[in-house]
Amino acid sequence: MHPIPNVGNDRLTFDSMLAHGAVQGLSESIDDAKILTDIAGRIQYMNLAAEQLIGIRFEQTRGRPLNTRGLPYTDFFNLIDEVSQKSLNGLVAACIANDETLTLGNKVALVNSEGEQIPIGGSISPMRVEGFGTIGAIMAFRDATATRHLMGRVFDLPISHVAL
Repeated sequence: MHPIPNVGNDRLTFDSMLAHGAVQGLSESIDDAKILTDIAGRIQYMNLAAEQLIGIRFEQTRGRPLNTRGLPYTDFFNLIDEVSQKSLNGLVAACIANDETLTLGNKVALVNSEGEQIPIGGSISPMRVEGFGTIGAIMAFRDATATRHLMGRVFDLPISHVAL
């Protein structure tokens, strides 16, 4: 178990907080991939949907940095701008530093462990625990391939084919 804030004799862990529902802002949605990091950006939790999109098991990533500083790519997880192909890995660190939620725009892609580029949508939010404040980040995202494909088809239609 990975420790988090320690106040007197009350030493908490991510596992115990998750088990007791102490983490604010963590809702379970079967469709959303969820990754929780500690304040340093190290992975503390990943659900099955995240494992499937990223292509790696949580046990292989636990405690590893999510490449939050915008550094060159990790071997299993990278966020990029689909147009410029520039790294967006600094978004998790920015969320934590500014203590504010960031929405992933419509041109963000995940490069998974196989090198596959997957369009995603979602958000990165500060993870707060009552009495401790911000202790990390919650990244909630989903595969947006079908949505982007559909949007591309709609915008490619001649204006006479679009119902107003």
